Amino acid sequence: MNSLTVRFFLPAAITLIVISTCASSSADTVILKNGKKLKGLIITEYKDRVTLSTAEGEKTVMKSSIRSAIYDDEEKALLQKARNHLKRHQYMKAYYTYQKVLELDPELKEAKERVKHLRSFLEKKTREDIVEDLRGKNERSGASVSRSVKEKLAEGLGLVLGEGEKYVFVKEILDNALPGIVSSLKVKDRIVSVWGEMAAYMDAREVGQMILLPGEVKMTIERSVRPHLGSSAALFSRYRSIIGGKVGLKKKGITVMKVKPGGSFDSAGIKKGDILFSVDGRLTRYMPMEEFRNIVRENQNRDIDVSVRREVTFWKKDQ
Repeated sequence: MNSLTVRFFLPAAITLIVISTCASSSADTVILKNGKKLKGLIITEYKDRVTLSTAEGEKTVMKSSIRSAIYDDEEKALLQKARNHLKRHQYMKAYYTYQKVLELDPELKEAKERVKHLRSFLEKKTREDIVEDLRGKNERSGASVSRSVKEKLAEGLGLVLGEGEKYVFVKEILDNALPGIVSSLKVKDRIVSVWGEMAAYMDAREVGQMILLPGEVKMTIERSVRPHLGSSAALFSRYRSIIGGKVGLKKKGITVMKVKPGGSFDSAGIKKGDILFSVDGRLTRYMPMEEFRNIVRENQNRDIDVSVRREVTFWKKDQ
């Protein structure tokens, strides 16, 4: 069965897509300006770099050194293209690109939700434009100067962002913050992605623009917690009794499957569905479950550093 290969050019956002067929499936390919080719799975695309999972391990390549890249997955490339349209406020283009994604995968949650929100937004914007035209150009000329991204976040959402070494973080939650922000975010939370768009190495203005896009806000945050682990007298102690919960190895990483009320994880604010991104300073992306259990057993009756990643959703007022 033929596979679809999608080609896009970097470092700019996707500017050209050429779809071709090949006889057999192949991995994603990154072609460097010096002619060298890197094959693997493009697992993360940041503002200025991409990360590939290769046979030799993970490799991060700066976009400035890349001539082009080839996705073996058309759906993945179109999804990234739709996100880029949104960032440029090209809402109609984004709408139709998400529609194309749904033709490939009718059940893709991000595309379904984005199409729904964009349709509503575009209908509302059309009505507002008609009313604005009826008022006449003279009246429009007296409109107030548009607010900055920082002002819109603070006034409309009650949110202030700060810039860290890699991630933009929640610097302050104001008194006028939306209920969804108060219940889902905390000061110092790092913003990993917004609607699947990786936010690492972006500045606060860029992340703020993504948050202010039409519709609800879906983001992944990273939070540092320090649970005090319990203990077990058994020689081969069950890790579940120590952490007060259960974890499993899922596609996104070591995932919290169950949390016992009053247990170590619960007391630290760790919830069901959280991804344990790092434990005791060690990244868990490729960590075997047995290694995780050993870390837990070795740290009984101690505080342990854990970074959790969590998907949060909240609605915002019209800006």
